Amino acid sequence: MAEIRRIVDLYDLYGSYKRVARELGISRNTVKKYVFRVKEVQNGRADEILPKDRKIVQRRRVLTEAVRQKIHGHLESNRELPRKQRLTAILVH
Repeated sequence: MAEIRRIVDLYDLYGSYKRVARELGISRNTVKKYVFRVKEVQNGRADEILPKDRKIVQRRRVLTEAVRQKIHGHLESNRELPRKQRLTAILVH
């Protein structure tokens, strides 16, 4: 939190994302992100500067029988191809 306060203080002093980034040795985008978040909290549009929980929800992949048969068909035809033209595990996935 002290780092964020320092970023905001330097931004208030210099008024430039680029100058603050150069001074601290961090990305301009990082400076912009934290200055924006602090202003959002001050204006009452956000509750916290740093969110407590960052949850990334990924959909579960469904492997139906039709997809399974298609993959097996590709693997069977893959055996007949020359070695350099075969599908790798990454390409099949």
